Amino acid sequence: MRLILIFISLFFFLSKLYAGQFSMTAYVYYNTDKIFSLSESIQVWFWHNKGIFTTSFGANAKSQCRGTNRVVNNELAEQFFMCEGVDSEGEKFILEFNSIKGVVEAGVQKVSIVSGTGRWAEVVGVQCLGAYSTITPFEEGTLSNATAMWKGKCDVADKTLDRLINYKK
Repeated sequence: MRLILIFISLFFFLSKLYAGQFSMTAYVYYNTDKIFSLSESIQVWFWHNKGIFTTSFGANAKSQCRGTNRVVNNELAEQFFMCEGVDSEGEKFILEFNSIKGVVEAGVQKVSIVSGTGRWAEVVGVQCLGAYSTITPFEEGTLSNATAMWKGKCDVADKTLDRLINYKK
């Protein structure tokens, strides 16, 4: 029995060593559409952004996102948004973001690939981990034209990663 447990543990450990991983990076301009002040310490922000999106497997895309932030004492209490991207081959994908921890200027998120066509269909359902950081704040006296960068990592099977890299339309 002990030998079986060791074998199973070794199998799971080694299978992780051979798992594929890809990264995604986005650079965006974002604007705030509306802020609801619920109290002195609680705000809900509604915002949108547009930007560019790159991957480690060679896909480049334009993207746009819409979402909300619930901010309590300048801490990001809750965040939800979705992004749609269109890559250079015209294939589309939709990502869903949910906050884990952060402040308005930087945070960590769970990311799900919820829809996709072409090569993106290969990774629908994949869960990723991402982080964002503000590059420049909003323009003086406005809630417009702030910039940010985002970086995410996704674990997939080696064969899936190979299909992403070698995708032919």
